[in-house]
Amino acid sequence: MGSGEQDSSSYQLTNTTGQIAAGPFDSLTKFLGSGFQYIYTIGTFRFSISKLNIDFGNLIIGAHSTDSLTLTLDTKGAGGYTVYAYQQHPLRHQNGIAFIPNTSCDSADCTFSLAKTWTNQGVPGFGFNATGNNIASDFINANYFRPFADQSLSQAMQPVMTAADVATQEQAILTYKAGIDANQAAGFYTTAIIFVAVPGF
Repeated sequence: MGSGEQDSSSYQLTNTTGQIAAGPFDSLTKFLGSGFQYIYTIGTFRFSISKLNIDFGNLIIGAHSTDSLTLTLDTKGAGGYTVYAYQQHPLRHQNGIAFIPNTSCDSADCTFSLAKTWTNQGVPGFGFNATGNNIASDFINANYFRPFADQSLSQAMQPVMTAADVATQEQAILTYKAGIDANQAAGFYTTAIIFVAVPGF
């Protein structure tokens, strides 16, 4: 049995050999990460959201309104991470009947899993864009949007950030956008967006 550390100017390696029981073992006073190197304690998985309230203010017919938040990831582990997102339902009026529809983008060609350009201020709807570290590849630039996957329609949550390696202070900015047309009922609209951050192993 043995263990140790080796390094040079270009790499650092830790190893254990000969053990018959690999795994985390702990008690009230001690923790032992034994065996395979990916299980030793090298840090904490952290996920944060910069703010919990998105406010578009008063929506104006024929104009888009936006607001943003920042997602921040620290994984410390070699397995990376995936951050998924979905909405409970479309933006719903306080009367429970009227909705602001999810965006279909400029050419009615974006989906909850595929972003497309949405720059035409006359096209109403609700959607989001992502910029930053390890964002989903369909967000080609700041003009590409898609609707959130909709739980009320049993749509599967979709990844917005994914990485296979250690992450240190990786960030993505999510920009929410909403627009209305002349037929939209006046009032207060809400929904909830749920993020699920999953570490890789």
